[in-house]
Amino acid sequence: SRIAVYDERVMARDLGARRLNATTNSLYRPVARGSNQAGNQIDPDLFATGFNIDDLRQRINRWLDGDTNNDGTIDDDDQPQARIYLLRPGTGDLTEVLR
Repeated sequence: SRIAVYDERVMARDLGARRLNATTNSLYRPVARGSNQAGNQIDPDLFATGFNIDDLRQRINRWLDGDTNNDGTIDDDDQPQARIYLLRPGTGDLTEVLR
């Protein structure tokens, strides 16, 4: 398992969000209790009309891995913002993944 630690405001800015959701202070909107919608859902109101949710999910993953300028590669033009750790089973120890 991996854990990423990052500033949600920086990621939102880099991904083109206009702001964070006011209730969750994240890219996700709250899901009403008893709703048949599963898990966290990205708030579409934070982005320009017509954005592609699947593309955004891929961009979030690439951003977490270090592709902060969204060009599809991690190189000297990127400034990785997330710190990624491996969680060791059994002990719970964290080991930072250096890039």
